[in-house]
Amino acid sequence: FEMANNRLYPYWNFLEEGLLKGTPQNEIRTGETSLFEKLYQDTDKTREFVNAMSGIQTGNFVTFAHQFDFSPYKTLCDVGGAGAQLSAHVVTHNPHMRCITFDLPQVSPIAIENVSKMGVANKVQVVSGDYFEDPLPAADVITMGNILHGHGLNDKKMLISKAYDALPKGGSLVVIENII
Repeated sequence: FEMANNRLYPYWNFLEEGLLKGTPQNEIRTGETSLFEKLYQDTDKTREFVNAMSGIQTGNFVTFAHQFDFSPYKTLCDVGGAGAQLSAHVVTHNPHMRCITFDLPQVSPIAIENVSKMGVANKVQVVSGDYFEDPLPAADVITMGNILHGHGLNDKKMLISKAYDALPKGGSLVVIENII
């Protein structure tokens, strides 16, 4: 709610303009940098955004941690893992698992804070990287939670191909999306 109030609510002032013109009404409306470039300039705003997205996804992450059969697997890499919430839920509900949360360097300190607060730092490794530029860390299960919807078809195919390359034979790719 804090992120919605601080970031999203003011854009409702431009609803009519957005409907009439069909133009974006977020940060780029006034020629500012993209949402993420602006967010990553401020640690508090980055934390607020990451925690808001984690809050929205908590139900999906808990359901996944409970319902997916992790018995044949030992490791998971959450690509675009943000605040490490998915990884934390997986290791909490599946004690034999070890996880990697993989996201940009600007997000890693938040993930480190979260895994420490949740008491799972010994089971969740925070790895910094760019999923467009870097190879994905190898794991038995690779998850992509709400990252594919923000990219075009070619980027989606590239990311899925990278996941395939990082998975062993018999590994699993799990995509968790609310939007697509």
